[in-house]
Amino acid sequence: MTAPRDILSVDVESLIRKRAAYTFRSPHHYPVELVRDAARRGARSVTIRLTGTRLELEDDGSAHDAADLNALATLMDPAAPAAERLAAMDTFEVRRGLGLLAAFAPAPTMVRCERPVPGPGVLEIRIGVGPTLQEEAGPRACAAVTNRLVLERKGRAAEERRVLAEWCQHSSMRVIVNELAVGGMEPTPHLGLARVHGEDGAGGGRLWLPVRGEACRIRLLDHGIQWRMAAYGPDHGLLYEAAVESPEVPPAHLRRRLRSVALDLYAAAIAARETLPPPALDRLDELVFLHHRQTGSRHLMGSYAPFRVAGTDAHRTLDDLRDLAARGPLEALPEDAPLERYATEDGEVLLLTPRQWEYLEEHAGIPLVPPPRRARRRGALGRAVGDLGRGLRAILGAARSHNRRPIPRSDMDEGEAALVDSLAAALRTGRCYLPGLEGVRDVAVELLPGGAWRPAAVIRTSPEPRVLLHRANIDVRRAAQAVGQDRDLLILALPLLFNGHEGWI
Repeated sequence: MTAPRDILSVDVESLIRKRAAYTFRSPHHYPVELVRDAARRGARSVTIRLTGTRLELEDDGSAHDAADLNALATLMDPAAPAAERLAAMDTFEVRRGLGLLAAFAPAPTMVRCERPVPGPGVLEIRIGVGPTLQEEAGPRACAAVTNRLVLERKGRAAEERRVLAEWCQHSSMRVIVNELAVGGMEPTPHLGLARVHGEDGAGGGRLWLPVRGEACRIRLLDHGIQWRMAAYGPDHGLLYEAAVESPEVPPAHLRRRLRSVALDLYAAAIAARETLPPPALDRLDELVFLHHRQTGSRHLMGSYAPFRVAGTDAHRTLDDLRDLAARGPLEALPEDAPLERYATEDGEVLLLTPRQWEYLEEHAGIPLVPPPRRARRRGALGRAVGDLGRGLRAILGAARSHNRRPIPRSDMDEGEAALVDSLAAALRTGRCYLPGLEGVRDVAVELLPGGAWRPAAVIRTSPEPRVLLHRANIDVRRAAQAVGQDRDLLILALPLLFNGHEGWI
């Protein structure tokens, strides 16, 4: 019996920890290597019980190699000659990862490895006691049909469970951690999932279209257990994730195979588009638009029809819209716009998501304008009251406006200045007109304080026509914010400011 001491000599412990640091991201990954070792031995089921002080693993794979147990017994025996211990270390150096040697990386106080066969059947190492290697497995081990590994060590069980769940989820084995299944799980959610067929045992796995993210991620597997993840930007305009058997960073031929599978999944998702929920529809638009922007290819975009026509079940392709746009701007509304407020019966009106609107205007170069607003239908009394109210408001507004001084440009924020300048330029160049100012281009646009009840007023009685925007009005603030970000949005702000008037030419 050796004197009380750690079960590893300083030199051997240093060698194991150095190799573990090279192989694993953190000590929480050590149990993953024990699961990989079971997978290498052909296990179909692995059960792990974890606490902060103990780890117990059972698997139904072939028994641990007797040579490995003999090598571990020599490696962990401080009394063994140095040459023999180094030779035992070499037994594990030739393999990817640590294999069974990972049991000793966290500096355990006890390790017990049981094989369900005789000679040798049990290896046990404890602090203060040299390795004991029983040539007979004993009654329990001989009767068992599983391998059993027990560690007593200090660990963070919650982190270890999390890492096991993440790194073992793509394994075909049944992996149970503290009675919870973590292996053989399908990646969810996704827009499509497909098998990737390998060549010569490498490259097999599965690929899916992720519902979020802007990078491709490939999880490299060894016997179904992740050992590394490679991440890079869109692959020829495609975004996908995969988990494949690969002994190295994905070589070019594997990347080509993944692109081919991804293209097929894109096509399948497009074919099933009508069955997808709204968030998935928007993600599919994002994926297809990205591919078209980056490659210019019509392979997907040529038949993709996401642009909905108001009041019908019809959808249009990009080519359809380009043909229509050759005759002039297309009428379009946000998908949640109240259709009853717009005249949509005189032609096709598109209902677009924000992503579709941006894509058509910014990338495809298709001009979009809102359709005319419907006139409000009111009875004679309602019209009379409305006319009287508008007249009074105009008189009061003009009187108040004459008594208020315009806000100096130095006191405007960027959005307000952009709104004033953009509207003045549109009137001056004749791009738009306002009621009562048809053909008049010399119009002053001013921003006035107050006026929360009314967004704008058109003053036609003064020698110089004026358009007054009231800073306190919520619609003016919204228009200033939008035009400050993009001056082309003035076309949408005009009906908001002038009671539905759409005077663009």
